[in-house]
Amino acid sequence: MKKLFILLFIGFFTSRKINSQNLNFPGLAPSVSFTAHQKNFDLNFLAASKTKQGHHTVKNVEYEPRFLEIYSQALVSLKWNRRWIIAAGYGFQRNNPFRDDWRNEHRLVQQAMYSVPGNKIRFNNRLRFEERWFSYPDAPGNFSTRARYQAGMVRQFNKKLYWQLNNEIYAITSGRRHSFISENWLYTGVGIPVKGFGHIETGVGYNTVVRNSMKERLNLVLLQVNWSFVLPSKMKTEMHPVMHGRNF
Repeated sequence: MKKLFILLFIGFFTSRKINSQNLNFPGLAPSVSFTAHQKNFDLNFLAASKTKQGHHTVKNVEYEPRFLEIYSQALVSLKWNRRWIIAAGYGFQRNNPFRDDWRNEHRLVQQAMYSVPGNKIRFNNRLRFEERWFSYPDAPGNFSTRARYQAGMVRQFNKKLYWQLNNEIYAITSGRRHSFISENWLYTGVGIPVKGFGHIETGVGYNTVVRNSMKERLNLVLLQVNWSFVLPSKMKTEMHPVMHGRNF
């Protein structure tokens, strides 16, 4: 069973399609999270943003650096057993937060995560479902639902260093959409615990989004930096930043 899971995990990463006719930009995706842990429950708060960096000209159209989105989330998780964690929460996202064409989103989140533990390595599966309410400056609001699936792994090298790799696909299950599979986010990074300060993790993300009905994409290569703090303090070296806070 474990070998089959590893093969499916590898296939999930190697079967991603490459799409042409893209806009390609570098960017930043910093985030901070706070987790209060108590027995089989934890309460997590996450704040994150995504920006596009640099000045670019594509087909005589100029693209300036700007904030693409800001996001905040509160999530309550229950550790059902050694392998299963279920969670629910609320998120708020604002796209183009400092422009006149902003979009606000209120989001309810439900998710389940299944882990396959091993010797110094852990494989994770996460299935998330979201109900999303949108509002716009000069248009009526609307509602949609979205399903997300993430496959990931964490490799513990020693008490001071771990490596994380995950990939998540997003599917618009109802409401307005340019594509049923609307987005993909691939991430790899390393992290260390910092005494009295939580975890610091940094890595590179590749976020691709279908941006119009022609199925053209916005591709962002993102420098991701995460700071996470866990209470009680004894858990800082025993648990990694909660995976449900990785992508937003």
